[in-house]
Amino acid sequence: MPAWHTAPAEGIAAFAAANRNVWDEISTADPDPWTLRLAAAAATWHDHREAS
Repeated sequence: MPAWHTAPAEGIAAFAAANRNVWDEISTADPDPWTLRLAAAAATWHDHREAS
């Protein structure tokens, strides 16, 4: 997606952190397999962004 290439790194990092928080909350309240998978994916992406 072209917008991701021009977005500031701080903005992408903030979005990754917010996305992780949202899916952590959702998967805690509704621990279905699909919500747990999305929470894991969001955490992986956030951790990747933090390591970069």
